[in-house]
Amino acid sequence: MSRLERIKTAPSHYPPVPFHIIRTAQLISSAYVFSVMCYFIWWLIHDRYPIPWTFILLLTVSLLTVLSLSVTIVLHCFISLNPRLNMLINAALAVIWVVGFSLLAWWTTQSTLRHVCNVSNWTDDTGIMVCRLYKSLFSFALFGLVSTLLAFGLDMYVRQRSTRRGVYHNMSPIDAKRSVNADAYPVPSTAASATNPFSDPPNPFSDHNAMPRQSSPAAAGHESPYANRMPSPYLQSPNDPEQGGFSHGAHAGAGANGAEVDNTKSPMEYLKGPFARQQRPEKGGYEVPDEQFKYDDDTEYRGGHHGAA
Repeated sequence: MSRLERIKTAPSHYPPVPFHIIRTAQLISSAYVFSVMCYFIWWLIHDRYPIPWTFILLLTVSLLTVLSLSVTIVLHCFISLNPRLNMLINAALAVIWVVGFSLLAWWTTQSTLRHVCNVSNWTDDTGIMVCRLYKSLFSFALFGLVSTLLAFGLDMYVRQRSTRRGVYHNMSPIDAKRSVNADAYPVPSTAASATNPFSDPPNPFSDHNAMPRQSSPAAAGHESPYANRMPSPYLQSPNDPEQGGFSHGAHAGAGANGAEVDNTKSPMEYLKGPFARQQRPEKGGYEVPDEQFKYDDDTEYRGGHHGAA
């Protein structure tokens, strides 16, 4: 990617069609007036005639118009053309165009514009060419003046439209705004942290006392049918009999038939039958049931030993 492609330009406020049409008219008229003035001034210097102020003004304003168009089109394409700057440039050019065209009109209307460009009025072909150049100079000077005034009007329109919503300023630093708002409107710390977009969100689990809790059925005015039910031993302390667990101390209680039951035994010792071998093995070992070595009589395997057929 070239360097010119990486340049970012701000969006232009100028409407593209009127903007380029008016600038093209300015360029064509200024270039023609500049060329004719150079031709006349060269011949006046060659024949040692004084240069009239009308020619100097028209030469100056046409040259300045071409230069201003070149500079502003570069700004428009690569940066952004400021309507206020372009309005000031066109205003200055319009003033010079008005003065130069007024002098040219006052000078040419007395003789050149009132006569026909022929041999009887201008003697020879050179005179006829000069007559035609004067008339074309008058037309293009008027064209340059009108196009410059239109450019000035377009600048005023664009500037008013761009500032219709007010004047925009740079935003103040966030810390400065935060300090001003904190001094003018003090708020709690939680609200301030909530309004600050750069602070961490509040943690609802940081303060357990602030969390809502469900009230008990008794406190609500009625008693739950599960109030006297023994809680699950897995949800309470496993070693506290009062909490539904089993005690490992010397504590005896009455059984179902009135017999004393020794609660010092482990609960797993009360499991009898086919589940007796499924006790938890000792820590660090592994117990293999003997039933896995018993096979039918059609095999020759007897408890890990081979028998004779």
